[in-house]
Amino acid sequence: MPMASPAPSGEPRHDGSWRAVSSGPERGLRILHTLFCFVPLRVAYVLVLPVVCTWFLHYNRPRGAVIRAMRRLGSKVPFLAAFGVYLQFAFTLVDRWYVRTGRAKTRVRMAKLGSERWELDALAGRPLVILGSHCGALEFGAGPLDALGWKVRPLAHPDTGADPLLSQVGDPSQEVDGGRPPIVADGSMAAGLRMRRALSEGETLAMKADRAIPGTERVDVPFLGSTASFPEGPARLVLSTGASALAVSVFREGAARYVIHKSVVRSKGRDERRIMADYARCLEEHLRLAPHQWFNFYPFWEEDRAPLEELPETVPPLMRRFGPWVAAGAGLGLLTEVALRALGL
Repeated sequence: MPMASPAPSGEPRHDGSWRAVSSGPERGLRILHTLFCFVPLRVAYVLVLPVVCTWFLHYNRPRGAVIRAMRRLGSKVPFLAAFGVYLQFAFTLVDRWYVRTGRAKTRVRMAKLGSERWELDALAGRPLVILGSHCGALEFGAGPLDALGWKVRPLAHPDTGADPLLSQVGDPSQEVDGGRPPIVADGSMAAGLRMRRALSEGETLAMKADRAIPGTERVDVPFLGSTASFPEGPARLVLSTGASALAVSVFREGAARYVIHKSVVRSKGRDERRIMADYARCLEEHLRLAPHQWFNFYPFWEEDRAPLEELPETVPPLMRRFGPWVAAGAGLGLLTEVALRALGL
């Protein structure tokens, strides 16, 4: 993400220039960490609601970027849809914490998109690269895909801003649910050799292909009615290894429950731009199934950047003073609603 923001406490977090939002104030994370050790998963969702409300209200630019994305995805009320994105992101991180610490197990099912026979024919006889997305939790799909014989090995950029107080649940370079340890894609020759060795040994490389990290090469392709930048690296890896490509999104369906959607990306005889354009087409199809689970909190389209940069980074001081109380009240109201529903009232 191209913008770095301070934590809600007002203290800056130097987490790398790509982060658009912080992990949060350490005191709040420490409290959540303690509570999560004792409460069941569904109660943890309620506990994070005030945090989500504060995060949503405090940072203007990430919220604005998500609202614009929801508008492009056809939402009639993009502000509420954007809040849904924040909620699903928080719930997914809670799932990751409970799974990583052994307090919950995931249930993952495979959705059926397109022709299975055509898919198998398109993928047969070549190494496989999975082009994932920042939807739901891609790592939770590793187990079911392993069951298909694909031996998934993730590739990831480390996120030093994923706070260790919450077991680094936001860091994709940390393995989850007993999967194979990720290959850290740091641009080094050693990392490239590890990728090629993994493919030659029959493993499937999996990476998130919908975010161009600053400093990496990009390719502009049509996406949701306009032109957006995607990383060129995934397509280059596919071409240089002669691999097949599969677009995969793993969406959250409920408490630690996920569904895998997959589509074949046409790569044979194509260049990098055409491969990423077809990936963007597949991603569009997936996002329309669950638009509230696309977790990119920055101006994904270049034309959105200037209007968002005109906004103040955070809310005015007066709202900053009273905002947490408003968020706490909203969280209490939602907690009451959940309790009444649980009691059947």
